[in-house]
Amino acid sequence: MSTKIFLGAAIVVFIGVLGFAVATRPSATSAPVSDNQITTTATTTAASSNGVITMATIASHNSQADCWSAINGNAYNLTSWIAKHPGGEGAILSLCGKDGSAAFNGKHGANPRVLSVLAGFLVGPISK
Repeated sequence: MSTKIFLGAAIVVFIGVLGFAVATRPSATSAPVSDNQITTTATTTAASSNGVITMATIASHNSQADCWSAINGNAYNLTSWIAKHPGGEGAILSLCGKDGSAAFNGKHGANPRVLSVLAGFLVGPISK
C-alpha cells in the first residue's frame, strides 16, 4: 500500500516539475516573466549578399555596435545582449567578431537555460 502512495506522489511531483519547466521556458516571443529573464528575437537579415555566413562574415561584425560571434558552428548576433549579460559587458565584447565556442563552453557548458537564451540570438549556421 505505501509503495503505491509513494509511486503516486512521485508521479505527481514529476508531472508538476515537467509542467513548471515547460511553462517557464523562455521563448523569443514571450513577454518577460521577471527582471532576470531576457527575451530576444532572432536576426533574420541575410549575413552576406549570397546569404552564406562564413568566419569572414563573423569577423566583420566585431564591435560593440555590431557584435556577432561563432559558437559551436552557428553565428549569433549578440549586440543587444552586451549590456544585459549578467557577467558584464566585457564577457561578450571579447567574443565580437570571433569564434567564441571555447569561452562559451568553458563558462556555460550545456546549461539548458543559457542555451535557450543564446538560441534567441541565432543568425544561422556557419558555412565552411
